[in-house]
Amino acid sequence: MRQTSRAGLRLLVLLPGLLTAACGATTGSAAPSTGTAPSAAATSSSGPAPSDSGSAPSAAGVTTIKVVDWVPENISSWANRWYKPFEEANPDIKIVHEQISQNYIETVLTRLTGANDIDLIFAAPDNVGSFLRAGAALDLTPLIEKDKDKIQLSDFPKWTLDDYTTVRYPELKTGPGQYGLPVVEFVWEMWENTDMLKAAGYTTPQRGWTWDDFASMSKKLTDASKKQYGYHNANWLLPLWTWLWQNNGKVLSDDGKQLTFASPEGIEAFQFLQDLQIKDKAFLPIDQTLPGAPNAIGFDTGNAAMITRGNWNLDLSRDWKFKWDLSYPPTGKTEATLGEELGLMINKNSSKQDAAWRVVSWVTSPEGQRALASNDVVPNTKVMAETGLAAAPDNVRNLVVPLSADTMVQSFPQWFRPKFTANDLADRLLVLWTGEAKVSELLPKVQDEFNKALAQPLP
Repeated sequence: MRQTSRAGLRLLVLLPGLLTAACGATTGSAAPSTGTAPSAAATSSSGPAPSDSGSAPSAAGVTTIKVVDWVPENISSWANRWYKPFEEANPDIKIVHEQISQNYIETVLTRLTGANDIDLIFAAPDNVGSFLRAGAALDLTPLIEKDKDKIQLSDFPKWTLDDYTTVRYPELKTGPGQYGLPVVEFVWEMWENTDMLKAAGYTTPQRGWTWDDFASMSKKLTDASKKQYGYHNANWLLPLWTWLWQNNGKVLSDDGKQLTFASPEGIEAFQFLQDLQIKDKAFLPIDQTLPGAPNAIGFDTGNAAMITRGNWNLDLSRDWKFKWDLSYPPTGKTEATLGEELGLMINKNSSKQDAAWRVVSWVTSPEGQRALASNDVVPNTKVMAETGLAAAPDNVRNLVVPLSADTMVQSFPQWFRPKFTANDLADRLLVLWTGEAKVSELLPKVQDEFNKALAQPLP
């Protein structure tokens, strides 16, 4: 997913009776605060937007649809680039965009139960569950069935659709249904500083390169005297899960109710990474990569040769002072990487559901997907194959377009529990990268603690 405003918005919010399922950085978390995707968890300060903001009167016969997200309009081209072509194709509907940059989830839910002036809600994997739990989203199943030939969801990867169902949230009492649709997609690759690779005699790795290749490259690329390291590990669960999956491990049980990262496959994967971090010192020292660290360094500053990030990383490249490339993630026992998406949900209590559905069905149709595909990854795989990332550099387009449709892509794992969130898990794992804990001891202990919490009823 793409950066929003030089600082990620993956901030956890625990609302009374409403718990976000967040994977990313909270205030004081070990996850990175920059270079992240635009997650819609709330920011740390309060201040809901006025309930009547953006509600300018419409021309006669024109229906105004209020769309909310958390990203400034001049930055979130993925969110608003399609507004104009939609309005040209549908002149009786006008889209009004409102940015809610503070306390997004709480503010939206408050507005839905108060002014009820929101028609469409942009949602990310780490907040869909909050809206489902609140009963805020309309089940789109009958609408999809009516317009199935228009929107052609059979061309979407299944995981992108499942992210808007209770498949990801098996404990919720929300009934089966399709409560939103993905609009844009993000997949994760290995990004390389090719200046550093070239100096060490390497070229960009090709698909099929192995964990052994990654380890040997990381070691050779490291020169601590120059503050140069092979890989940037930021203790962020999203890239860490890719290594687990590549070793045939699972984050969650098949029913989604228990964590399973401490399996033998998981322990082996984390041990592989810890050895490179602690024994071989081939990764950036973790204390130099965390938010707030004095003179923090990382891949973006040219101090690491490789990092695992999503295709939104392209946005950051304009500030890099080095040449770069990207590759498929290394192959362990299998190929695997992470996928995310951003999509739209319809307010269940909106008085303009028909018009709101026209918006959603247009932007998820081939016509609407083409309006975005030249600059962004979209979930319609046929559109991506035709015109995907036409405006992007060749190296990005040639890799990300096929990867976005590849079966190796797995969805962002989600679970609910206060004090046992993904952010809390990342905090607990930090001691692996400082060498204060052994993988074989810490992972089973932490997994047991989290699973005891998950075994309790939702608060």
